Amino acid sequence: MAQRISVTTHAATPIREDQSAAHPLGALLSLRLLQRILGALWLLDGLLQLAPSMFTTTLITGFMQPLTQG
Repeated sequence: MAQRISVTTHAATPIREDQSAAHPLGALLSLRLLQRILGALWLLDGLLQLAPSMFTTTLITGFMQPLTQG
């Protein structure tokens, strides 16, 4: 059985009538889960960067100053 393909006036790609424009529910849930996991990792990274050891004078004298000398 042949499928009908209709071309819309605003798009150059043909759209089949049996395709829906929305993503399936499973794809949306996995995308939402991926977004939440990446967001949690981003927040964890931000909290780890606020470690007190980063704000000592050793950071400047032991790490940054030798880099500027060379």
